[in-house]
Amino acid sequence: DEETTIQIKRLQGTLRLASAERVRDEIWKMLGTDKPAQAIDDLQKLGLLGYVLPEISALVGVEQSYPHYQDTYHHTLQVVQNSVQIRNWIKGQQVTEKGPAQTAWQQALEPLRARLRYHFAHPLAVGHARADWLVWHALLYDVGKPAVRTAESQPGGSVRYRFLEHEATGAALTTQRLTQLRFNRQEVALAEAVVQGHMRPHLLHNAFAGQTISRRARYRFFRDVGGKQFEHPAGVETVLLALADYLAIHKETPPDWSAYLRHMVELLSFAFDEDGLQEVHRQPLLDGHTLMTQLHLAPGRQVGQLLAAVLEAQAAGEIQNREQAIALAAQLAAEKIA
Repeated sequence: DEETTIQIKRLQGTLRLASAERVRDEIWKMLGTDKPAQAIDDLQKLGLLGYVLPEISALVGVEQSYPHYQDTYHHTLQVVQNSVQIRNWIKGQQVTEKGPAQTAWQQALEPLRARLRYHFAHPLAVGHARADWLVWHALLYDVGKPAVRTAESQPGGSVRYRFLEHEATGAALTTQRLTQLRFNRQEVALAEAVVQGHMRPHLLHNAFAGQTISRRARYRFFRDVGGKQFEHPAGVETVLLALADYLAIHKETPPDWSAYLRHMVELLSFAFDEDGLQEVHRQPLLDGHTLMTQLHLAPGRQVGQLLAAVLEAQAAGEIQNREQAIALAAQLAAEKIA
């Protein structure tokens, strides 16, 4: 209704009086619908987005370079909608978007669907399903771009935009906003980890073009993205966000979509398979006490570094028993590599 729209715009400043908890709960409801991108865009058109999520409003008009075809704001809205499809598919709800690209990711992830559902069955807070956070991550992951954007003139008069270290800036802004909205510490930590690590799946895909991602690289991905503070690793959310992001970069199906999906499945499989991340965390070949006893080491930083190096070698499949683990630790200690 036009009169209602006028009144909303006239009273928009009164949002400053709303409690953080009320704002949080209303946005949570919006993002839990099947059309959260439309809800966010309605907030923007009504002049409300800058009051409740100023970092998202700041994305409007921030141009990006090829292969992106949309500015950062509209690209983010597309990633949000892609994440809705992934969220609904995991939950067993209807997926409304149709087409070859959507069919391809569903077929690729189908063997992992039960394990994905189990992963997301563990809430981070009462009333906040973990799967619903996929949409929040999609909304927030690029908020660091406006602050770090640089423009470089190219031959022919074109401009290339760069967003170096936008992940770190975005993670800090995400932490700040979610803390202000009174989300709990675990929810904030998960979102921060996902935003900080969202480029890593893309980089792994490029680094291992035409080949399988190595076990060592897969282990490093989940280790570096985070997960020690969670029973279930944050890297799973990061992979699904990257999938939603990659699909939104191109107007049509990405040219290497099949290869990208294979790489994302390799990462997710490593997280869930018995001989992957679970085995490394459940049955490390070496512990600190054994290491110190065998190598006559005093407690200290070196012990932690040696254990980390041995654990990585175990994940890579380079060592299979305690004797090999001790031998590797002794070698590293002697070479002062660790």
